[in-house]
Amino acid sequence: MLRTVFKLTGLLAVLMTAQPAFAAQPFSTSLAQCAGQYQHLAQWMAVDLKFDQAVTMMVRFQAAAETRARDEGIADARAEVIRIMDAEVARWDQEGRDFFRAEDYLEWAWYCQAVGRDEGIVVN
Repeated sequence: MLRTVFKLTGLLAVLMTAQPAFAAQPFSTSLAQCAGQYQHLAQWMAVDLKFDQAVTMMVRFQAAAETRARDEGIADARAEVIRIMDAEVARWDQEGRDFFRAEDYLEWAWYCQAVGRDEGIVVN
């Protein structure tokens, strides 16, 4: 019984200290990846209103990423953010039509919504 308690306590400690992969990178990179996710999402939107919403979010995250990248000392912030966005779009393109079912995609969607709210990017 005591052994089980120690195993569970150890597992709990690991889970509490574990951070998602995006937590170990510059914040501008995470913002740019969110912009890329919205850019990719916009490609799949058939309804004009949803397309417009996705593009609006992409533009907001891109602007925030560029500002943050400049603050982090990245010389050509715009080029770096666009490079990251393009890589993110390519990443989700590899998933095909089922990209929204990928666990990683859902984690990013929740992360981007939370960060967007915290940073004032997402207004609703």
